Amino acid sequence: MFWKLRMHPGEEERKVYAEAEEYGIICDAQDLQGIAERLDKYIKKTKVRGAGLNKYIGRSHLVNGGENWYEWSIGISYAKEGCLSNEQGRLWYFELMPNRHYHMEQTISEEVYEFPERKDVRYYFILVKYYWYYEEDGKIVCADSDDAREKREAFFQGLFDCIGFPVEVLYTYPKDSDGIFRK
Repeated sequence: MFWKLRMHPGEEERKVYAEAEEYGIICDAQDLQGIAERLDKYIKKTKVRGAGLNKYIGRSHLVNGGENWYEWSIGISYAKEGCLSNEQGRLWYFELMPNRHYHMEQTISEEVYEFPERKDVRYYFILVKYYWYYEEDGKIVCADSDDAREKREAFFQGLFDCIGFPVEVLYTYPKDSDGIFRK
């Protein structure tokens, strides 16, 4: 997945690549509160700007002339340089949502699943790790050191571990994708 960014003032924009995946949580409907509490505690413990998770009721995403409406979502996104430690990376995005939501187009509303082949997955989350590497003169250039990447991976592994239930990859965004939500 990529964005076009200026790496340095005055330079032309480059494609900056990120890793982005959607993960399913294998649990029951009643497990949501425990998952949300553990995520919130982990986020506060790691001092991501001293905040916990943002909770949203009734969240919409516009899709192809209609919209997908979710009863709720829980997320955190920090994209400001300098507000995170090396362990958290420079930029990242996390959002937890129910697999089941509603697609609305004009006056029609229908219940749909983000992953219809996996109705057993009650909840899923998107994790985007921005600003990892870019191409320069045909070569891949990493934006940080090996040590910083290892610390960042440990932070994200802690995020996975605190969920407390099995997590599996449901979708990996291709390198040349430029959108965060599938259409």
